[in-house]
Amino acid sequence: MIINRNGTEYEYNHHYYKIGETIIATEESEYAGLVGVIYEIRDDEDKETENDTPDFYCAFEPPVLPQEVEKLEQIFSELYGTPKKLEDISLDMVIMAPEMIRPYHAVQNSGYTTDIWMVMEDWAINDMCDTDTHLFSNCESAELHLHRLINEFFTYDSPATWRTEPNFEEEAGELYYKAWLDGDYRENHYEVAIIRKMMDLTWDYIHKVGRMNNEAYAKEDMLTRITEEDSEIEATDEERQKLIEFVNSTDVEGLIEDKLGSADSYWERYWSAVNDVAQDLLKEIRGQDE
Repeated sequence: MIINRNGTEYEYNHHYYKIGETIIATEESEYAGLVGVIYEIRDDEDKETENDTPDFYCAFEPPVLPQEVEKLEQIFSELYGTPKKLEDISLDMVIMAPEMIRPYHAVQNSGYTTDIWMVMEDWAINDMCDTDTHLFSNCESAELHLHRLINEFFTYDSPATWRTEPNFEEEAGELYYKAWLDGDYRENHYEVAIIRKMMDLTWDYIHKVGRMNNEAYAKEDMLTRITEEDSEIEATDEERQKLIEFVNSTDVEGLIEDKLGSADSYWERYWSAVNDVAQDLLKEIRGQDE
């Protein structure tokens, strides 16, 4: 099958691709990081390659930054064993495998946001200095980390004696701490603070977190069923231990999804529930309008 009509959608391995859609090349490809579009998709007997996956025909925009141009030229020079310049590299008709591209809709903002908490640390001890940033999804974890950083800093040999110095100064608030030797701030100081920021979430990120959440619950459910006293899983102690190790090291949620995918009764009940909820909401809306 050959698909090249603009806007036509194609599904492969639970991912959706669209002709004319902006895509980004992944690290699986020599074109990693380049932006382009899909202009044709071929599968089955119409493929040009011998790959097991469909062929995605893509056109890429030339890289703009000098380091990107240099990186691309180096990759293709090593690939072909001869020096290659940007103009020698094909960009307008490139056959890609599905894992080599990521649709733009997967990385664009979803409209959802979340708070993140940045613990920013800056310090100097005599002739040494450094800065660091640690990110957390909630303020409580950030506060705990801030307290640990302060305690750890004052265990170092030089800072451990700061509080005995006559020129020692410190300042603290709910979400920050500063300490320094007055008159010698440049060489001896410590600052750490928690800063709240808002992060835009992409659909790709939301799906990733959702999969992680589902996987965690799937493992928990599986381990509960395996280890419960009246377990229906008949196995020796040795087999049960090996089963536990396997569950902890594999994609259990994916295996369960495969089983559910072939369970027609499950999906019938699911869509029936979706329909029932929609009907209930409609009744509520009509009641409000009366």
